[in-house]
Amino acid sequence: MSEKIFVGRVTAEDMQGSNGPWIKTKISFNAEDLAKLAAHQNEKGYVNLNFNRSKKGSEYMEIDTWQPTQQAQAAPQYQAPPVGGVVNQAAPIQGSVDNSDVPF
Repeated sequence: MSEKIFVGRVTAEDMQGSNGPWIKTKISFNAEDLAKLAAHQNEKGYVNLNFNRSKKGSEYMEIDTWQPTQQAQAAPQYQAPPVGGVVNQAAPIQGSVDNSDVPF
């Protein structure tokens, strides 16, 4: 497991408004945090952050450094085999069909 990289300061406060409960969250970064963020950009230029709550109840952020171990390949498309060599044909009707009780 790689070392955790913590960034920013987080404060969250439960609020009660006229439309119900909500959470007021404040996130702050200093120059050192911004340098860490710039150094950990992914190949698309993004930095993924995990917003977590500690066992004691305080919030914190860490940089998500997870990388896939191997480039994912597209899954092969499934093609159903023909059944008995017959494809796209209606099944033969056996016996008589009474449509009087069909609701449509």
